[in-house]
Amino acid sequence: MQTARYIPFRKHDIITMCAKELNKDQQTSFKQLCELLASLIHFQYHGTLESLKNNYAPFDPNSDTRLINSVTDEQKAQ
Repeated sequence: MQTARYIPFRKHDIITMCAKELNKDQQTSFKQLCELLASLIHFQYHGTLESLKNNYAPFDPNSDTRLINSVTDEQKAQ
């Protein structure tokens, strides 16, 4: 048995299939909830990505940007 977690449907298709299980009044609310959740996840991912970029910046050998505060070798070791 495979341990990989793969869902062979697009996000839009899953939302559509789930919405079909609801009545017409609930479908609109459900789709709005899905949009809000997708926005929240995107926002959290973006925050994590920016944090990773900021933490990696002092170590990036190919950086084209300048650092405002230089980092010592001791700080890099930490």
